[in-house]
Amino acid sequence: MQAREATEPELAGLAAELRAWTLEQRAAKAAKAAATTATAPPATTATEAATASTTAPAPVEEPGGLWAILAGIKDAMSAAWEGLKSIPERIGSWWSALWAEESTEQAGQAGDAQLGAQGQGAAAKDAAAKDDSGASPDTYPARTEAGWMVVRDANAILRQGGDFKAVTPARTLPLGASVRVIQGSGPSGTLYVQVETAPGAAEPVLASDNLWTAKGNLGHGGADHKLGNEAKDEADKSSADTVRDKLPPGRNPGASPYTWRYGSDFATTLEGVTIKSSLLDKVIRMAEWAIANDMVTGNIELGSGMRSPATAHQWATAYQIQYGGDVTQEALEALPGGKDMDGNLWWKEGWTMEDAKRQANRARSSDAIAAPGYPKGDPRRAPLNDRSPVSNHCGGEAIDVTFHWRRKGKDASTNDSHEWGWPEIYALYGLKRPVKSEHWHVEESSKALDAEASAD
Repeated sequence: MQAREATEPELAGLAAELRAWTLEQRAAKAAKAAATTATAPPATTATEAATASTTAPAPVEEPGGLWAILAGIKDAMSAAWEGLKSIPERIGSWWSALWAEESTEQAGQAGDAQLGAQGQGAAAKDAAAKDDSGASPDTYPARTEAGWMVVRDANAILRQGGDFKAVTPARTLPLGASVRVIQGSGPSGTLYVQVETAPGAAEPVLASDNLWTAKGNLGHGGADHKLGNEAKDEADKSSADTVRDKLPPGRNPGASPYTWRYGSDFATTLEGVTIKSSLLDKVIRMAEWAIANDMVTGNIELGSGMRSPATAHQWATAYQIQYGGDVTQEALEALPGGKDMDGNLWWKEGWTMEDAKRQANRARSSDAIAAPGYPKGDPRRAPLNDRSPVSNHCGGEAIDVTFHWRRKGKDASTNDSHEWGWPEIYALYGLKRPVKSEHWHVEESSKALDAEASAD
């Protein structure tokens, strides 16, 4: 037991008290035994006397059994203490779960309020976004013309719009055929496009046939198709030659393992506004050129196209509260109930700006700049001031797309990339990146592309 006391100091005090109590009990028993012996009648016979002198006294209980009991009690108390110590952690987990549930409920209420403020429910919004084929935006966004492409897969199966099942009897597009495409995304994330063959095709496909094929079956004419308008424009031809002279060595044109695709949140049409088809066509042509020439080190994803005014407003307000200066405390305090007209909660009585920043971070944690969704003077713009213009995403004039460009001067085997690289390629395709902190934000320049600028 002494060894346990040495390793468990908390027992030392209790053990000392128990030893003293044990000594007292022993002394009491000894005194009682002595008194009994003094008053006992004398032995009547020699045998009785001998028996009395040889009979062992009643044994005093050794402390070993008691220590074992006490040690067991201590172990039980230690286990109970460990359980008590876990209570704060369990309370913390419970509180976190409760807070997450509350935040989710607030987000849902805010979303409902946004729809209500715009005078439409979810069903009405879906109906407005449907295109002439009757498919809902859950199946694919409303279609947007994106120019002419070339069939580059010998097994380009045609599918019926809506359910994207292969047509019966089976039918494929001829390899090398020119088709006009209308963009869309399939229900499982696979990108499908509606196709229409060029006039005079042996097996014509009309827009009214509503026939689709996988986007991966199509391209823009192969690895050596032209840059920008170089086929017809001498200035573009000179710029294109300069670009080709600087392309990194070690590439494998025509055999890139990467592709381009739409992100899960990309929308071509939203709330009656459609992204500019010329902008989308330019981005796709540049993506096709980059892949055909093995100029990227990863897939190219079109992450964001159209953006609703309500979403843009929420993002811009959250950004300005956390990082900008377009939202003041006075503007927040002036919000009825601390909420904007879309139902987003930005302020509560007794809050400080630090509290408002934490709330804004829950609405949007990104530190990427975001422009407002509502025009200047619109009451729905509060608590934002009128300094910043409306986001170009709301008008279909911007696309967020990242190109992991191969770095100039580096052999392709290094796989070294530079997202801000090759501005001259953007210029050849009539594109620009006007936001200096966002290499992914792309808009159109005034330059137009020829109808067949990307094909030989």
